[in-house]
Amino acid sequence: MKLKPYKFGNRGLFFIFLAVSAITASNSISLELQQMPLRSMLQPESVIGQTPTRKSPDAIVRWNALTLDIIRGEKTSPPMAARNLAIVHAAIYDAANAVTKTHKVYKVPVQAPAGASAEAAAVAAAHRVLTNLYSKQIETLDAAKTASLAAIAEGKSKTDGVQLGEFVANKILEWRKDDGATVEVTYTPINQAGYWQPIPPDLKSASMPHWKNVKPFAMTKGSQFQIANMPSLTSEEYTAEFKKLKELGAKDSKIRTADQSAIAKFWLNNPGSITPPGHWNRHLLKRN
Repeated sequence: MKLKPYKFGNRGLFFIFLAVSAITASNSISLELQQMPLRSMLQPESVIGQTPTRKSPDAIVRWNALTLDIIRGEKTSPPMAARNLAIVHAAIYDAANAVTKTHKVYKVPVQAPAGASAEAAAVAAAHRVLTNLYSKQIETLDAAKTASLAAIAEGKSKTDGVQLGEFVANKILEWRKDDGATVEVTYTPINQAGYWQPIPPDLKSASMPHWKNVKPFAMTKGSQFQIANMPSLTSEEYTAEFKKLKELGAKDSKIRTADQSAIAKFWLNNPGSITPPGHWNRHLLKRN
């Protein structure tokens, strides 16, 4: 699935990242990412203490960066981070597009008031979604909204844009309210091959075992893409691949290359990182 850039006036680009929670990137993108300089990708620029304005990089990009910072600070899990990024950008996209009318509506068809500010709509949409998803960050988000809107001239255009953005955001939030993401499920380990089980020494519990049932953003259902001709767990092919992976991942592996070690560290994503969805998000920005 190819993501197309959405032009925001002459002040840069912003993108809808719905695919980050719904599809797997192509192998070509994966290889390209693996070949990128890792240092610049491993340490994403922090925006804590900064607020998005038009004098800094594009306001939409800055709100995206602020979202990633919140994901990092709140230690959001990868599945929930993907969902939250998608909700934020769905609201931004439909709010701004209601004004510019240059792209197909994603979810919320709405008639924008004539002359409404697309930038104000996008900022208000991002703020409304994030304050709903991360209520502990309201003070930071309110300050960011104030700074962003201060760069836009006062008047009906700005006011209409803000109201439009909040309307679209509320509709997106209402749509996702019962998507199954917040359902609490207790996972009971099954002592059979092919079933996930906690491993020592920490024996951590399963992370969001219900996620397969969450309503997708772009796919028709969670099981839409299945691996064709997957070898059985008792086959020679599966056993050989398992042994190879075990050898590659060993602490003192004799076959793992320096590049493979760097890739593994790149995807480490311990709690407190921007998570794999956040990595794909940043990669899309760099590509465009």
